[in-house]
Amino acid sequence: MNGIFRKVLNTVRVVLREFMNYGVGWTIGVSVVKFVSNYFEVSGFSNLYGLWSDKMVVEATTLSRIELVLSLVIGYFTMKYVNKFIHPYVEKMFNKVEEQI
Repeated sequence: MNGIFRKVLNTVRVVLREFMNYGVGWTIGVSVVKFVSNYFEVSGFSNLYGLWSDKMVVEATTLSRIELVLSLVIGYFTMKYVNKFIHPYVEKMFNKVEEQI
């Protein structure tokens, strides 16, 4: 019974680690896209092709490339931060649970 519980605990540990990595990285990436849309706008008739806009006006492909690159870079560094600084605390928590078994 003890071996089965350890396998389940290791599975939960792996799932939690991956969820934290990808979940936090994805959330930050989506936030970056929203942040970019606050400062850039697609050129079009609605803003008279840049004459009637307070934001920086760019082409649609340029905007999508800016969003993609920034979300990838910032999401990647966020995942690295989670791996380096947050996962040791999670590992300590799982080690305490294993000691109680």
